[in-house]
Amino acid sequence: MDALQEIRRRIHGRDLPLLERPVFTSTRLRVVTAAVEAGRLYEKRPMDVPLRAIVGLGRGDVCEDGQSWRYVVEHVLHGDHGQWDERALAYFESEIGDQDFPAPGSRCRFELHCVGGAVFCETGNHRLPAGMAWLAATQGEQAVFRSVWMSVQPVDERIVAQLLRWRSEGRRLSADISAGRHIFRSERKGRVETFVFDGGLMRPVFDPVDNGMFKRPQPVGRHFAWTAIPDTLLDAWADAAWLDSTEA
Repeated sequence: MDALQEIRRRIHGRDLPLLERPVFTSTRLRVVTAAVEAGRLYEKRPMDVPLRAIVGLGRGDVCEDGQSWRYVVEHVLHGDHGQWDERALAYFESEIGDQDFPAPGSRCRFELHCVGGAVFCETGNHRLPAGMAWLAATQGEQAVFRSVWMSVQPVDERIVAQLLRWRSEGRRLSADISAGRHIFRSERKGRVETFVFDGGLMRPVFDPVDNGMFKRPQPVGRHFAWTAIPDTLLDAWADAAWLDSTEA
């Protein structure tokens, strides 16, 4: 059996909204996730990880940011050119732990990294999309990867809560870093505001602008490369209760 072709057959024509979500890389979103991190990193341990919590991959050479999980499975993965067999499907359904992935050349343990409930791949960037598709098709979108090694980075809940409030108000959000400061950008109906988190609060931050007559503040960012904060990342932060129950 060609496992990848079987996965593609199972998802073909199926209504699986999880697979229509865009894929992002942890490196692309690093400026965003770093802005909310707080506290120490918890060492890796085996955890059950819901498919819905997975936001992206750890490498940018697998696919382009914004391509869907379905697209990656149907058009990008190669399954070692037909050498994934039924053992790969059994692997996805098992308690993965320290198991080797049964494919030629696969030498690394499957590992994930979680930032406040949003999960990215560390190693296993080809098997992750395939496993997501297989489990979603055979077990439903509430399925989990079982007993996968994962590290967990806590976040500052105050920052996340504010970002979620802004999102609920219809604001488009992005972030960047300058001189060691994480800066958030909010835009709604043409109005742009920029903030830093300081002293437990989001505080406006400005650039002084001299037009020859007087100086006035304006939002920072004339020379910034803003990274948009995607809804899938915000959704994962809003739905992080699974992480508390897993850690209990």
